Amino acid sequence: MVEQIQSIILSQNILFNSSIAGLYTQTENDYHQLLDFHQNPDSHKLRRVKSVLQAQKILVADQILPGTARQLKEIRAMIRYIDRLADKRVPLSSHSTILPRNLGMNFIKANLGVPLFGYQRPEKIPREAGILLYYQNERAEGFARLNACDTEKLSVRYKDLGIELDSQGSWVYSIISPSARPPILTPTRFFPPEQLRVFPGQSYTCHMAGQKAPLKARGIEMNPYAGQYAYFFYRNSRTRKKLFQFICKKLGGMFYIPLRRAEIIAREFIEILLER
Repeated sequence: MVEQIQSIILSQNILFNSSIAGLYTQTENDYHQLLDFHQNPDSHKLRRVKSVLQAQKILVADQILPGTARQLKEIRAMIRYIDRLADKRVPLSSHSTILPRNLGMNFIKANLGVPLFGYQRPEKIPREAGILLYYQNERAEGFARLNACDTEKLSVRYKDLGIELDSQGSWVYSIISPSARPPILTPTRFFPPEQLRVFPGQSYTCHMAGQKAPLKARGIEMNPYAGQYAYFFYRNSRTRKKLFQFICKKLGGMFYIPLRRAEIIAREFIEILLER
């Protein structure tokens, strides 16, 4: 495991400090200083190593670097290993292993659709036409994700208390990050600079791709224990209104984004999502 992590650190040093990639960040020594993380596991160094691994996970998941579902699982295992090394982190074995029984109930009570996670999810995944909206909370990567795709080109199945899916569809991508700390990585494939839409705020800023991007991938996991939640919205005459209600509430309640700005973001997101 240590050698695998060191290999990723060195590969990112090459990637981000190479004339081949057209990048040179002048951080080569910084990368090499991380290689002894297992011998000198101070909290600052471990946070930086975890950041490198999270960036690698995004690069592979977003198919910017070649990789498989198995490699993604290995990277997640490396991140858990780093968490166990961190002095001030809760050991993995005592990490929250209890999912609240009522998780997702508010979504059901609001008649927005059905959650595809936790104990309140339906016995079977709906087969009707719908929208799958994916929300990942901020704790997972230091920023939140809000993505969505029509279920027509998704193959979804339950896995543990979350889901696993295969995608042949096109997704809307957005990232909500603290305004004082930009996202670790904004993949240019899904967020091309010329189409990137940025909604700055005092506390949080939303970065949204200006158009849907195709994603062909297998074995994508959405695990509530990792702060990843999949919501299913039925496609009907009220879909747009329900998506709008959910997104506005999420942006305002979780990220303190003022209502008017949240409404603008929600409308942009929905227009991109529902365009044919």
